[in-house]
Amino acid sequence: TMFRMWPLIVLFVLYWITAINQNLNIGHRHMLPVYPGMYVFCGMVGRFFDFRRSGGSLTKLVGTVMSILGTGLVVWEVAGVFPYFLPFFNSLAGGPRNGYRHLVDSSLDWGQGLPALKSFMDTEAAKGPAAFQDMGSRPILYMSYFGMGNPPHHNLTSNDKYEVLHLHSSTSGAAKPRHITEVVVSLHPGFYAIGASLLQPVYNSHAPGNWNVHYETQYRQMARFLNRLTTVPEPLLQALVQGQVPELHDMQRMLKWIDGFRLGRLCAFFREGEPYAQPSYAFNVYKIDGGTLKRYLHGPAPVETYKNDIVFLRVSLR
Repeated sequence: TMFRMWPLIVLFVLYWITAINQNLNIGHRHMLPVYPGMYVFCGMVGRFFDFRRSGGSLTKLVGTVMSILGTGLVVWEVAGVFPYFLPFFNSLAGGPRNGYRHLVDSSLDWGQGLPALKSFMDTEAAKGPAAFQDMGSRPILYMSYFGMGNPPHHNLTSNDKYEVLHLHSSTSGAAKPRHITEVVVSLHPGFYAIGASLLQPVYNSHAPGNWNVHYETQYRQMARFLNRLTTVPEPLLQALVQGQVPELHDMQRMLKWIDGFRLGRLCAFFREGEPYAQPSYAFNVYKIDGGTLKRYLHGPAPVETYKNDIVFLRVSLR
């Protein structure tokens, strides 16, 4: 009866309110204690649709149809994400394609997308130069990877079909390989594969949180510096990037800082639109042409820049 359900309902409501208002937000697992109560409640509701109970033929028919439809919907949704069960979200949440808009980190992205990203790039490369717009005959894959995996282990390296370069990435807990720590000074049209936990700036250590006016002001100064850096002769540029010029020995640290801000601005634009592809739902891939890239790097600020500052102002004035 509903009376006997009240203890579970109270537990559900109180725990939910308490968990949501805590600062410890590192995964959906912190909500797991509410599930036993939810399952019991669902079982009680299901009694109203039990076709085995006594009642009229219409009641039995409705119960049978509801049971079949409910079971079929669950099977269809789960089968639809095979074999990528970790990023599963049901249709009420927008499905796995929109999962990154709700949860990231250990609730979605464990860095498991490398094999799927490799397959995606091989498929795209097989389409030939006509499909690459202004990317040239050998497109570039820019990766911003979150996880403990090793892209070269999955053959995600430059080859005769496409080039692989790395933007700001997070491999927390392990020594970062050299291919991830080196900074790409100039960006070009290509495929931008961003891990979900970096697309939503959870692990961007240089520009965490949503893009705002403060970040935009700093980025503008950094962009001017990068533009001047691209005019330096190639031998000197390589020496600077590798920290081999004594007078600018901290250039690598500076470039990593700039790389993080540049990725933050790009991701602010990426979040405004839909991805070109989502290999294993752990990566969002954006196919960026020359005009779009120029706007993202040097054009007006992303829409969320000023929205975030308006929200901040409202909270400050309360």
